[in-house]
Amino acid sequence: MKLLFTPGKIGNMEIQNRFVRSATGESLAAADGQVTDALVSLYTELAKGGVGLIVTGVAFVHESGRSGYKMPGLHKDEMIPGWQRLIKQAHNYGAKIVPQIVAARCKPIVPKIFHPLHRHLSLIKGPGLPPER
Repeated sequence: MKLLFTPGKIGNMEIQNRFVRSATGESLAAADGQVTDALVSLYTELAKGGVGLIVTGVAFVHESGRSGYKMPGLHKDEMIPGWQRLIKQAHNYGAKIVPQIVAARCKPIVPKIFHPLHRHLSLIKGPGLPPER
């Protein structure tokens, strides 16, 4: 049990302890993907609580890669100030942050002969998904 409270290292990144918050989908970003006060508050509270490494909820890296409503974006420079604020708050409490990035609109590359549902995958729609371009 003591091991959980000891520092660790992933590559060159040093972590204050072995508590890791796994990625999730919070739906706390603005509709355009901007970081909000609610998102900053969530990660600040996790850091205050002693989590050593926080893996953020999914963040899209291209507008067409958004897979849900109120997902944070890392797809354009205008997003940087919000992410900087979020990261700074977590760092104030000793936590490290790693984003989980997603490109959800990728088309499957499995040949049809191996995957009989291949032709139907592009028909899958979900709430909050932007229209395909």
